[in-house]
Amino acid sequence: MLNVLIVDDEPLALDVLETYISQMSELNLVKRCSNALEANEVLKTEQIDLLFLDIQMPQLTGIDFVKNPFTSSDDYFYHSISKLCDSGL
Repeated sequence: MLNVLIVDDEPLALDVLETYISQMSELNLVKRCSNALEANEVLKTEQIDLLFLDIQMPQLTGIDFVKNPFTSSDDYFYHSISKLCDSGL
């Protein structure tokens, strides 16, 4: 089972993704976040395997979030991608 985090500033997008995730037994939704700063706090405390990340968000874009060394690391994303590939999804 893969632990999932959704990050999007649009409530409708969060709802749609949550609906799809709930229909897949291989996915476990850990949390929904409305911005990248909130998501960063979740990543500090939870093991997240798959991240649905909006690109255009206020405060910090999804691209900047992934590039920022204080909010993520290459090792974290490499581990997550490797786990996703191994899961067969």
